[in-house]
Amino acid sequence: MNENRLIVTVFYMAFVMASPLVSSESNTTERAALPYAFAYKLATEHDPMSPTNGILTIKIESVLPQVKPKDIELYIDSKTGRIPLSLSSNGVCVIPVSAELCHENPYIRANQPRGSMLLTALGDLSIRVPVERKLPYRELMKTVELAQRVKSTQPKEVVDSGYMAALVVQIRDGRGGNIVVHTAKEDTMFTPKPGDIYTVPYRLDWMEENPDVLLPGRSVQMVPLDPRIRKSPNKAPEDTARKLADPQR
Repeated sequence: MNENRLIVTVFYMAFVMASPLVSSESNTTERAALPYAFAYKLATEHDPMSPTNGILTIKIESVLPQVKPKDIELYIDSKTGRIPLSLSSNGVCVIPVSAELCHENPYIRANQPRGSMLLTALGDLSIRVPVERKLPYRELMKTVELAQRVKSTQPKEVVDSGYMAALVVQIRDGRGGNIVVHTAKEDTMFTPKPGDIYTVPYRLDWMEENPDVLLPGRSVQMVPLDPRIRKSPNKAPEDTARKLADPQR
């Protein structure tokens, strides 16, 4: 497992969730928990008949600055017994994807307070672009579409969440060119922001038409949401993307 991959939102997409969850424990402090079925959905939504490679890779972190990954204990509370989930030094965790566990739907529990856990799905941020630098709009936006589908079915235990509502990409070999969406009515151009960052909106009419999208380069990387930045009302998506794409800026 490559633990250096960037954080995204929905396994190979970019959505971030702060998940306070319910608790049946008798402690005065409610503990974080998440229904297993939701984790299963994250791993299989793109193809329900093919549950990825049998695992869901996530990153777990606390909103409490004093809590480090080594302090977090995570397990699946199955009726057959607890299934421990280990976290790496940077909070990366692998959850097994099992139809049997999905049917049982136990809670994934943490030893941390309700509302303090941030869960981020991980995956590949690169977008494969053919030599002609042209992709159908649906193909380009499939990660955003997936994030929106998952958003529509998130469980009540997820009380605060951020999902991709537009595609933000960095195209390092674009040489300042534009992204052009060739619809039947007109061509719509999207110019780069500093750092070679482009934002393409998610539009249902374009999803239906599925026009070709011409890209200025082939080195295309999605820029993920970040739970520490996304809540700032004063930051535009491009500002967030730029900071994530180049932390030195």
